Amino acid sequence: MEHRFIQGEEHQPVFVLLHGTGGSMEDLIPVAEHLNSDASILSLQGEVLENGMRRFFKRFPDASFDWCDLEKRGEQLLDFLKEAASMYQFKLSDVILVGYSNGANMAINLLLKEHGNRLNRAILFHPMYPTTETRTANLADVSIFASLGVKDPIVSVTQSEQVIALFADQGANVTQFWTTGHQLLQNEVEKARKWLKQQLENTD
Repeated sequence: MEHRFIQGEEHQPVFVLLHGTGGSMEDLIPVAEHLNSDASILSLQGEVLENGMRRFFKRFPDASFDWCDLEKRGEQLLDFLKEAASMYQFKLSDVILVGYSNGANMAINLLLKEHGNRLNRAILFHPMYPTTETRTANLADVSIFASLGVKDPIVSVTQSEQVIALFADQGANVTQFWTTGHQLLQNEVEKARKWLKQQLENTD
């Protein structure tokens, strides 16, 4: 998988960055540097092209998720993360997923897969995950920061609340921050930075 790795300081987290539709692996690097300038960064490039725009999984013409493709590419991405952890010498438990829009949706898929993979922290900017599947995993050790829009033209409030419930109903620690639209704004990045700082202090 095409990616960029930036080595950070020892004993700091590793941000795995997942861009939004039409983005690139460069997009979220400034966000990650604001979240924690000492962290390592593994920024990934989506492999799906939709009308010339990069994504992490396919959609149908009506913009609904191709769930089979999402599951397949999620497995492939998880395998890549394991290889990258060996290559760049970090542990999956050090990873913090940072995703925006389509990338946040892929991050959710990774978190909900095999929980033994130790992916248990994520910053989700404007996610959507309209699954009807009932999951019964114990996510008590998972911590999520989610920013959501009350007037998001892409993700409805109901869909945003569904993402929150997907994690909270299974015991995850979910912090919500509501903004206006779908655009990633500085104030939500700053809120995420403060959340992350507290998370890291609690694990010291």
